[in-house]
Amino acid sequence: MKKFAFWRNLYLYFYFFALLGHFLELGWAGLARLIGMPPFVPKMTSWTPVAPPYGIGVALVILLGFPLIHWLERRLRGGKNPRPTGKKSWLITLGLIVLAFLIAGLIFGATEGVAGWIIITAMGYNKFWDYSGRAGALLGGTVWLPNILIFGALGALLILWVLPRTNRLLGKIPARVLNIVFWVLFITFVLDVLTKNVFLPLLVG
Repeated sequence: MKKFAFWRNLYLYFYFFALLGHFLELGWAGLARLIGMPPFVPKMTSWTPVAPPYGIGVALVILLGFPLIHWLERRLRGGKNPRPTGKKSWLITLGLIVLAFLIAGLIFGATEGVAGWIIITAMGYNKFWDYSGRAGALLGGTVWLPNILIFGALGALLILWVLPRTNRLLGKIPARVLNIVFWVLFITFVLDVLTKNVFLPLLVG
């Protein structure tokens, strides 16, 4: 069973990448205007500037992709056999990169598709994003193939290079500090979402 520290760190990853995802969308919106694409304004489910699907995708990559890839790496490079070198080592590295790319692309694509389906089911339409009409649109416009390729590449980088280093960095920060940061971010975000989407509509409506 996972310890509290694991779930705390997972939430911190979720929050950071959801925050990063929101500002990536702002950058993409600005670029779209410059190159003459249809206007795109990121819509938010909270006053906190986050885009939850990005954070959820990263959390799922950490839960599913990261342990699988590094288990395979240990099996292929370690164990009782001598550590592979030369051509064999490069083939293992290339195979892990390709597999990490495929796993991450699948996870991010599935996350976006499921999130879009839930929104459409609940609201009748997706007011947050719609790729309909674009080449490469999938699943009723909830998923866009170029996004899968981009996030597959970024996810592979996350699995193979970023997470091993950030995990070591988190391990050097006192648990008490991480706990305080976690509870502040978690409680404020939950209150934010509930206030904007539940309490305020009840008061206004």
